Amino acid sequence: MLRTALRHRHTGLKISATGVAVVLVITITITLALVGGQDDSDSAASQAITCTPGSGLRSGAVPNGWNADVMAASAASGVPAPVLAAQLEAESGWNPKATSGAGAQGLAQFMPATWDAYGEGDPFDPKAAIAAQGTYMGVLLTSVTPIATSTSADPVVLALAAYNAGPARIEQYQGVPPFAETQKYVQKIPELAQQMYSGDCTAPGAPAAGVPPVGPGQWVIPLPGAVLTSPFGMRWGVLHAGIDLAMPNGQPAGTVTAPVDLFITYATCGSDGYGCSVVGAFKDGTGFQMRFGHMVTGSLKVTEGDTAKAGTALGTMGATGDVTGPHLHFEIYSPGSPTNAYAGNGTPIDPLPILTSKGVKLG
Repeated sequence: MLRTALRHRHTGLKISATGVAVVLVITITITLALVGGQDDSDSAASQAITCTPGSGLRSGAVPNGWNADVMAASAASGVPAPVLAAQLEAESGWNPKATSGAGAQGLAQFMPATWDAYGEGDPFDPKAAIAAQGTYMGVLLTSVTPIATSTSADPVVLALAAYNAGPARIEQYQGVPPFAETQKYVQKIPELAQQMYSGDCTAPGAPAAGVPPVGPGQWVIPLPGAVLTSPFGMRWGVLHAGIDLAMPNGQPAGTVTAPVDLFITYATCGSDGYGCSVVGAFKDGTGFQMRFGHMVTGSLKVTEGDTAKAGTALGTMGATGDVTGPHLHFEIYSPGSPTNAYAGNGTPIDPLPILTSKGVKLG
């Protein structure tokens, strides 16, 4: 919840919950355009990925035996359990005794007046706090659903924004308000839900039809020895524009490598969400680009203007930028995307089926 003067302007407002459960089924259809001078009707194919969050939590992700409490709160609110778990981590770091300078209390960081309206018992009791979180998120979900329907917004994202800034702000702006903390809140929680808590929404294991022709031969894995930790696709209203790879079982940070011959167009530790990242254009002239994000500060092995052959070390897997835990965030952009493309201006495509088609096997 917002820890500034904007926090809980809805305090004392009690909305009748209807108990309506919202089941989010997000279907993303990605059209992969083939290159090579073919007719459009012959050179495009669609890949449908269906992600139905909310049916389970990743085993062992929720601490202290609170898994059943989070699942019960999800059932009561209609909000996916991984989202509620990620929200609790964002609010208090799973500390049931947490307090804020604004007066928020407990695992779910309720202000006293809001707790009086929606909580029962002690706000520092973690089970009571999770139950109240479910009650309140259900109320918020019901209250924002008309706005979500009229604006085609994700109702869970709007409910998160209302929890952070207050439902009056959602009504005022007819969507997520333009507050930096709230904007970051509604981006961070869906990403954290997928990366750390979701027991479903796993990536498909087989290559899709219509993978773009990205040149002959096999590729090198971009993080040797890594496993897939988060696939490409929508995360409760936010596009995860690449895939995440990490080393298994606490192994030391791995070396990020060029999967194919690249001309390096960007190699910088920036202040954006990617942190220390590298962008390279395919040397074969097809117009595809790759971006590698979150590498360790000072570890970059290439500079702008370099040619990196397949297998060349680019840097070390890290946790720079807007990130939860060390991993490589790997993106591929379609031809026609701007130089040094990123999720906000380019056309990202799912790297997994392309990697699979090029003989790359992930753990």
